[in-house]
Amino acid sequence: HDLVQVKFFVSGELPPEVQLVVRDVRDLVGDMRRASNGKLRVVELNPDADTTAQREASSLGVQPTEFNVLRDNEFQVKRGWLGLAVTYANERRVIPIVDRTDDLELQLASDIASMTTTKKPTVAFLTGFGAKNPYELRALQQALGGRYETRTIDLQQNAAQLTPDSARVAVVAAPTTPLDSNAARQLNGFLDRGGAALVLVENMKLSQQTPMPEPVSSGLDSLLARRGITVKPGIVYDLRSHANVSLGRQGIFSLVRGYPLWPIALKAEDHPTTRDLANLGLGWAAALAVRDTVHVRPLWRTSDAAGTRPVELPIDPRFVAPAQTDTLRSQVVAVAVEPARAADAKRPAAPRGGRMIVVGDADFLDDQFAETNPQNVIFAANAVDWLAQDETLIGIRSKHRE
Repeated sequence: HDLVQVKFFVSGELPPEVQLVVRDVRDLVGDMRRASNGKLRVVELNPDADTTAQREASSLGVQPTEFNVLRDNEFQVKRGWLGLAVTYANERRVIPIVDRTDDLELQLASDIASMTTTKKPTVAFLTGFGAKNPYELRALQQALGGRYETRTIDLQQNAAQLTPDSARVAVVAAPTTPLDSNAARQLNGFLDRGGAALVLVENMKLSQQTPMPEPVSSGLDSLLARRGITVKPGIVYDLRSHANVSLGRQGIFSLVRGYPLWPIALKAEDHPTTRDLANLGLGWAAALAVRDTVHVRPLWRTSDAAGTRPVELPIDPRFVAPAQTDTLRSQVVAVAVEPARAADAKRPAAPRGGRMIVVGDADFLDDQFAETNPQNVIFAANAVDWLAQDETLIGIRSKHRE
């Protein structure tokens, strides 16, 4: 609803190796300008030819950079400008050097959204009872960027602080000890009154002394049951769709083996949170049973060569024995819960209140999984947007410009 300005600082003579990036930037900001109904002004400046533009670029934090160019079988160094600055009122967002454009649309749209939003929605990370702290979900925090205010609420000490007025979305990441009655009641009330939640549940944790899993209970069973979801006991394995792990070296060979306990889940059905995504990499996940097929929609499921096994069995990739194949079937590992409509709100089984997304795993957002499969983080960021009922960036975040 107001004017935003994009300034593209680019030298007139850049190496041919960089011209593809220059073309992509011009195409993208031109498309955004045409789609903005006059609210986005794009200015291209050449600091090499204009001292005023050079001073402005420097004041905004855009500096010239050196490009290594191969000429006549030897490397030469070329110096030039290739940066972007987005300004609105007294705010600015700067990309000093544009070295890639595959995520540039998302970056610019996120910057514009965060700069022009007067009140940002709040995401509350709920700690206590062994739940993961925000710093353990670093990839998710970075993906949310500046579009959300984030805070931490300790459910063990300050459960009363969790209200729909204090947070739009709550993130509950794998509590390893059961929530007490006060915390469970507060979380239930938050959802019933319209709050939304991203709930990551685990059936196990790794022992600090030995690489053996220990069964855990979150105390969320009754909360999930009220909304048509049951967490199955055990750990999911998938004999067909799973990640490979390295077993080290044997002589000159590097040994790699398929690891069924790290399933690669496939899209269950079309949903805004999974738009344009292909898979989700999980680690020692729990399976979910859907009892309410009206209000609960599966998001991710394993292949049909999957099952569950007891938590107490060894998880060492060298000793994971093949499971029996006569009971294999697809396992749901993530679901979305829609609130009840007015027409069916009186039904006892209908969920009330705000939206909820439940994933039978929290490890998928750990650094090792997030770096291996960036789609994990995209899905989690999409989930927060959908829970906050702000889906404007989902389509941009999911696609990969080439």
